[in-house]
Amino acid sequence: MELKTWESEIESNRSNESQTTPQKGNKNFNKEEWLREQRKLQADLFRVREQVTGTENGPNSLGKMNEVFNNMETNLKEREDEFENLKKKLKELNAVIIEKDREIENLKGGEHEFTVDEDTRKLLKILDDLLEKLPEEVVDKFARSDDYLLYEKVLEKYKL
Repeated sequence: MELKTWESEIESNRSNESQTTPQKGNKNFNKEEWLREQRKLQADLFRVREQVTGTENGPNSLGKMNEVFNNMETNLKEREDEFENLKKKLKELNAVIIEKDREIENLKGGEHEFTVDEDTRKLLKILDDLLEKLPEEVVDKFARSDDYLLYEKVLEKYKL
């Protein structure tokens, strides 16, 4: 039943009681009958409460509801803490992403282009000139070796 139906039923019982049950102090007052009516009204009220809240009547129902509420509060607190931790991690990751983006932009812009120490450049030029003065068979052997690939790579890197 709906709440309104229960409320109207209880109100009807109350008005019937006041018309049919003699009031205390009246010579026709029957205490036992009055107590029965009160118990009936109380039972009706408990039924309505059970319908509305979906809980059992009795002293344990409030304790159970408090326990459920406390568990919900604890879970909410844990979720809030977890949310705050995730926000901190997200902030840290965003900072890392921003830093990496800057590094990428700097590399694209050539700001980190390799600068050569002038002494190193001079030394490489001297070695290249000396290599040309070696006998042709020694130069050919060197040109076929893995070391030659490294030599070319270094010269290219230093733009010699």
